Amino acid sequence: MNNLKQIALGLINYTDTYGQLPCGTFVQPSLTPDERLSWMVAILPFIEQQSLDNRFDKDTGWASEHNEIPAQTTIKGFRCPNQPMEAPSDAWSNTSYVGISGVGADAASLPLEDPNCGVFGYERRITYDDIKDGTSNTLCIVETRWKNGPWAAGGLASIRPLDPEQRPYIGENRPFGMDHRQPFLGSFTFASREDLAQAALLDGSVRKLHSSVNPLTLQALATIDGKEQLDYDF
Repeated sequence: MNNLKQIALGLINYTDTYGQLPCGTFVQPSLTPDERLSWMVAILPFIEQQSLDNRFDKDTGWASEHNEIPAQTTIKGFRCPNQPMEAPSDAWSNTSYVGISGVGADAASLPLEDPNCGVFGYERRITYDDIKDGTSNTLCIVETRWKNGPWAAGGLASIRPLDPEQRPYIGENRPFGMDHRQPFLGSFTFASREDLAQAALLDGSVRKLHSSVNPLTLQALATIDGKEQLDYDF
């Protein structure tokens, strides 16, 4: 939970500084969203990574010759401790956390006025005034071990929608969630296993989303101005 808390606080501090949340990707019209730099690059100065931020060329993509080396940097705060380090070593820069773009496969491309719009769009510029559902009712980051990609990369690697075609949302081989195991004290055996997704809300709070949560509740939390009635049993 500490990682998610620090990332969420980085987002809040970014927003307090610039008056808006970062776009899901850097606005680089000559590049596809998957080629662009991600919102995680934008918050580096706000998570004590200013020196790494200085190494990026913000006018080129994450895999450009200039950005290739800094983009491969492993940031422990961008990885869930429950997710093992993959091989090869160039996968160590993958992130366990993704920003939420809204509801529907095309959520990241939706205009701000669309009710399915979430916090992160490819080029949406969102302020707190746009969060009509309230920051405490709006998901911004959720953990995943499904199709993990580099934290510096835009697109699927760092922002995801809640696509109703992919329900259920949480669990093994599902879009969101992590295999969380609790060890017995003083033992190397495991006491329990639970599929859940830890998530950060836009007010900076962190919650555990269990696999049993109503998918409609998650969809309501994924929008910024959906005006849904929330089921708080999650």
